[in-house]
Amino acid sequence: MTGKFGGATSFVRTPGQGLWRSGHETERDNIAVIEVMAAKLAPEFWRTLRERLERELSLVSERCVWNPAAVSIIAAAMVAANWNARITVCGFALFIAASIAWIANGIFEPKNWLIIQNAVLLVINLLGVWRWLPRAGKEAAASRPADRAAR
Repeated sequence: MTGKFGGATSFVRTPGQGLWRSGHETERDNIAVIEVMAAKLAPEFWRTLRERLERELSLVSERCVWNPAAVSIIAAAMVAANWNARITVCGFALFIAASIAWIANGIFEPKNWLIIQNAVLLVINLLGVWRWLPRAGKEAAASRPADRAAR
């Protein structure tokens, strides 16, 4: 802004909060206010900037939802298949990654229920790794002599 208009002032002491109705829910946004003083209006610049920001923020928001959703689906398939302990542990590890991503999404959106839900799921999945990891080690140790005999 300073390069284009010579200066900008931001008001960031506390994040502002925007509220609006979306169906039966109240949506919330954290907002920051930046004031630009310019001798000349530049409507094309502002239109282009607004479009670019809308596009980029939409992609960030979309990735924050679809990536953990896809990882959760893969993790659920791995745990449900119960092929062996190693795959089950990997499924729980993916669940842990997805829970962390969902918590980040809840902070970004902000959605407290999403943060709380995934904090609980994170603990459950850590317990899953703790429970299944020794079994995976035993399976790996048991398969080593069979692998040597096959060679």
